Order: sequence, then structure tokens, then C-alpha cells
Amino acid sequence: MTETAKLIPAVWITKPAVADRLLPVDLRPLLDETIDRTRQAAIENQWPLTKIEIDYHQDMEFEWMEYLLVTLRFASPWEETQRHRSAFYQTVVKSMQQELGPLARYLFIGKISYQFTSNSRRAEIAKLIPSVWITKPAVADRLLGARGRHLLDEVIDRIRQAAIENQWPLTKIEIDYHQDMEFEWWEYLLLVLHFDCHWEEAQQHCDDCLDQVVDPFQRELGPLAKHLFIGKISYGFDSSS
Repeated sequence: MTETAKLIPAVWITKPAVADRLLPVDLRPLLDETIDRTRQAAIENQWPLTKIEIDYHQDMEFEWMEYLLVTLRFASPWEETQRHRSAFYQTVVKSMQQELGPLARYLFIGKISYQFTSNSRRAEIAKLIPSVWITKPAVADRLLGARGRHLLDEVIDRIRQAAIENQWPLTKIEIDYHQDMEFEWWEYLLLVLHFDCHWEEAQQHCDDCLDQVVDPFQRELGPLAKHLFIGKISYGFDSSS
């Protein structure tokens, strides 16, 4: 592993074999080159890029549309991260696309998508809406595995973000372990959303959260991820009054 790769690791959330399946054999090296160029540009331009994640996604509406989602995680405020985003497209993505022929450009661009996160923004939101582990995090690791645990963190982040954007009075998210009373082999994690409002209003916010956040998130998952994740997570809510 190069020094640059150690400084800015590429983390495969899905398996590298998925990229081998999605990308033609002659285009697979372009993904690695994109990652290498991204690291190099981050070093040269002093972008606070901390990690590159590669995951598999499936379009919610057109299920035949599969692609790799490359997430660039920056340790900077959101406004600064947006500036780094624009610079990334100019210095890395556009330059690579110009080097490709028409067919390669068509095949490659349609299989790769990008998103950007601000670690500082995530940390700020996490302080406002903390996640409280009633069970031990190691239980989630056992039930979900590495990929499922990543998906759990992602859905919690999305719930927090939606609560801020929609001004839901969400005060915390509790994660606990449960075992079905009738089917003892069924183990799952229960995410309880705590709202600072009356019961009826809390129920509506929980329904909105499931409709606007959880259901769309689950539709993005591939068949294997759905199998690993959906049956192991359940949702509930509580009210302050």
C-alpha cells in the first residue's frame, strides 16, 4: 500500500468482485485510477479528505439500473465540503472523462456515481440527536456483519438529517437487542425514535420517517443487502408526553 493510500484509505463496503461484475474488464482499472487520482488531487490541493468508500447501489425506480456509489468523506464544514466537491469534479472527473473514448465514457460514467459527506456536519448533527446503545455495539456487529453495520450507521445518519430538515422534535435514537418471543431464533435490533411531543404527533413523525427515509433507503439496497439488513432491524417510537 502506498503512503497516499494509507493517508486516504479506500474502504470497500461491497465486495470488489461486484465492481468486476458491473464494469467491463477493460474499464475496471479506471475505477482504481479514479481513486488514485482523487487521493493525489486531495494531497496536492490540501483537501481534508479522510476516506473513500465504494458501495453497490440499485436504482429505486429502475431496478435494472445498478451502479457503484463512491462516497468522499471530508473533515470540513459542509460549505467547505461543497467547494471541494466542485473542485473534485473539475480536476478529477472531467479530466478522466475527456481522456475516454465515447463508448468507454458511456459505459463507465453510467456505472459510477459520487456523493460527498462532511464529517464535521455529521458530528454536529450527532450531538444534537445522539444515538444511545442500550445493548452493546458488538451485538450489532454479530447480527449484521461489517456491511450491515455500515448500513445501520447510514440509516441512522439519514434519520438524523431528515429530522433536522423537517424540524421533527427527535431528541435521541435508542438501539437495543430483541429476540422474538414466539420464534426464538429471530434476533433483531430495535431502533426507538424518541420525540419531544405528544403521542399522536410522535406517531405521525415516526410514520413520516419510515415513508421518507427508511423505505427509500431499503429500496436502494441490492438483494443480498436487503436480506442481511431488513430482517434484522425494526423501528419504534416513544413520546415525551
